[in-house]
Amino acid sequence: MNPLDAVLHAIAARQLGLLTRVDILRAGGTDKYIAACLERRRWQQLQDGVYLTGSSPPTWLQRQLAACLAAGPNAVGSHRAAVAVWWLDGGRESVVELTAAQPYCPRPHGVVLHRTIRWDPVDRTVHRLIPVTSVNRTLIDYGAVAPRLLVERAVEDAFNRRLTTEGALRRRLAQVGGRGCRGAGVLRRVLDERPLGKPARSGFEVILRDLLRQFGLDDGLWRNYEIRDKTGRIVAEVDLADPIRRIALEADGGRWHTTRRARLRDLERQELLESLGWTVIRFTWDEVVHHPERAIARVRTVLCASSPV
Repeated sequence: MNPLDAVLHAIAARQLGLLTRVDILRAGGTDKYIAACLERRRWQQLQDGVYLTGSSPPTWLQRQLAACLAAGPNAVGSHRAAVAVWWLDGGRESVVELTAAQPYCPRPHGVVLHRTIRWDPVDRTVHRLIPVTSVNRTLIDYGAVAPRLLVERAVEDAFNRRLTTEGALRRRLAQVGGRGCRGAGVLRRVLDERPLGKPARSGFEVILRDLLRQFGLDDGLWRNYEIRDKTGRIVAEVDLADPIRRIALEADGGRWHTTRRARLRDLERQELLESLGWTVIRFTWDEVVHHPERAIARVRTVLCASSPV
């Protein structure tokens, strides 16, 4: 390996295997050298002036970083792309999306580009080597391009993983979410209508609660409610609960509730809660997503048979 290749290899290692034309020229390369590397298929051109070393197909993360590098130093991954970079619940590594904090910048091909004048350095960070909007700014912007349910799932996941807090998110929303800020209204409604209790531990919990809300059955519900025995000891924490009627609603996602051991644990806990006077309703993903009318009918049946204690 010659000295130029060694220098470029070290630069690419810090940028997910990517090089820019500026990187190459500063290291002593030339446009002729770039053309030779492309012709020999040592590199691939992902954007104007941005190259991927090697011959393997680019990953989504590499395409996202390439777009940021091509758009200039004031461009960051944002909106749906930022949700994916932060691994927030419901996000997918699909669309390449940027926000540029300047009126004019190169427009990379194959990307969704937003321009904004509502910008502050606090909104920019680097995560997984990608320049990206902060978690708070990501959640504000996400409401402009995603349905409310996906925004709610991302918000609860951010709170649950302690990437931000409701107070910090509301403060940033108050600072940038004024008139004309797309997405601010969706996020504000999500925050204002959060149930009492702790953040959701899974997207399935959010989906279940959203279904109950659609049919007006979410009044008085607490999320991740701690149930105690007569001595005050915590014996269970249920996904959703109506403490007045002593009804517990459990979202049995496939990740934690499909093994034999998990089913036995759930059965033992349900028997304990029933001995304390609670009614437990369990829901599967298939029922809530594909047969919601059955889930709602079961809840209504229990509500009709229950009276506040």
